Amino acid sequence: MLTRPLGRPKNRWEDGIINDIKKLKIKTWTSCIQDRKKWKLYAEKAKTFKEEEEKEKEEEKEKEEKDFGLRVNQVKRLISLCVHNSFLCVFF
Repeated sequence: MLTRPLGRPKNRWEDGIINDIKKLKIKTWTSCIQDRKKWKLYAEKAKTFKEEEEKEKEEEKEKEEKDFGLRVNQVKRLISLCVHNSFLCVFF
């Protein structure tokens, strides 16, 4: 007996293309694919769009890592102050 794999179905290549077309707001893509030059321009736009999205995600990730590092440093300073000054620190 075969069972279905758990989780969400994987996206197909075609699904990715359709999502790109929607993001670029191309309404008549079926007629655009008939004109190679026009389609090539849309393909280049999609590439740059993807690159910009990836760049934004990378910048956001770097920012989160930086923020996390700052918070860790603040906690370390607080702990060192508590230990140094012999305060009783209780963290909730």
